[in-house]
Amino acid sequence: THAISLPNGNSQPSEIAPGPDGLMWFTESAGNRIGRVNANFTISEFSLSGNPDGIVSHAGSLWVTRFGSDQVSRIDPSNGQAVNTYSVGNEPGLP
Repeated sequence: THAISLPNGNSQPSEIAPGPDGLMWFTESAGNRIGRVNANFTISEFSLSGNPDGIVSHAGSLWVTRFGSDQVSRIDPSNGQAVNTYSVGNEPGLP
């Protein structure tokens, strides 16, 4: 077990998931970043506006939800950048 400190305090890490690259990825909602835990237990962070919240891996990409924006972004795990962002919208009657 390893305890790892994040480079930026008060970033509110919220979700963590294994990526297609075999590394662990996480969201930092208050910091507007996603992060990756590298094999040597160092942290790499990538800016991603829009309060990144949930994160999953599928079909060679990472997928990140953006809290409060009704958007989902596909992330390239080689550089942590959004490849596409999709608006998903709300169903009638939902906040």
